[in-house]
Amino acid sequence: MVNPVFQRGMCFKNSKTFRETVKKYAIMNRRPIINCRNFGKKVQYVCQPPCRWKIYASPMHKGSVTYQIKTYVNKHTCMPTFNQKQINSKWIADYYEMEIRMNPTWPISAFHKKIVNDLKCNVSKHAVYRARSRALKRINGTHEEQYADLWKYGYQLKKVLPETTVKILTENPEPEQVSGRFLRFYLCLGPLKKAFKAHCRKIVGLDGCHLKGPFGGILISAVGVDANDGMYPVAWGVVESETTDSWTWFLNFLCQDLQILVDKEWTFISDR
Repeated sequence: MVNPVFQRGMCFKNSKTFRETVKKYAIMNRRPIINCRNFGKKVQYVCQPPCRWKIYASPMHKGSVTYQIKTYVNKHTCMPTFNQKQINSKWIADYYEMEIRMNPTWPISAFHKKIVNDLKCNVSKHAVYRARSRALKRINGTHEEQYADLWKYGYQLKKVLPETTVKILTENPEPEQVSGRFLRFYLCLGPLKKAFKAHCRKIVGLDGCHLKGPFGGILISAVGVDANDGMYPVAWGVVESETTDSWTWFLNFLCQDLQILVDKEWTFISDR
């Protein structure tokens, strides 16, 4: 599949594999190959006239899913094209998925230059942007899937670290819905909680920052000071916005975890 070479009688797993192989051949060789009108299960591709190149495949026999090349004319009279219509964002995402996985912050301009240099074809930056977004969505999953896994994530944390505190707050569900919409999340890992109470000073810093995902929200955190005067994470959470109600909800659980009973023994630092 690096650079497909066809011959008459060659077999393919199914029609999808055959179509993908022809598409790869067209892109790698920069040929203006188009898909002809198909009848039933017959698949035929030709090169742009007056070029005589063509390939035709159909099932090996009735009821078979394996496709076999029945006709193949390997003779190009056309010139390689710089505008390859077979290249789209889906194909780019599939072809460069491993490289995007290793470099998820790849700038669009650098990614675009590499594609043009590799394929020697014209590709729009919009297609490159859509390809990277499509690949990252497949690699990282969607935000909806990640939020839906919060309950499983909390369960696994409690299973491995029983002293961990995990709290999830949802809105009241609509009459037609089974569960409510996600609203807030609080997490304090057991080992961090235990070590902070045993070895750290009674100083807690509080702050929040905006989340850049499609659903927005605020990431709020509580940090302490370790023996090297470095930041020591204690607890963090996700809330809809920084309000008195959301901070009170977060700090109530923090006070329970750190066993804060006398306020005058503790120092709280915030940006406000």
